[in-house]
Amino acid sequence: MKPELQLSLQFADRTHRALLPRHRVARWMRAALEAPAQIAVRIVGEAEGRTLNREWRGKDYATNVLSFPAEIP
Repeated sequence: MKPELQLSLQFADRTHRALLPRHRVARWMRAALEAPAQIAVRIVGEAEGRTLNREWRGKDYATNVLSFPAEIP
């Protein structure tokens, strides 16, 4: 039985939407899960990636992946 997955897929730049259909991303996430999970994925351009990396990690360059732990009560 596949684990339950709640997926929020956000596109900052709508031009990438066709490249990453929600059903494909959900399949990849589900394959990586061993337990039910809630995941948010945001696809951003270079400028937003750089801003987020600078704000959260203090690194002034674009990066391809940022991840944040969730604190669920």
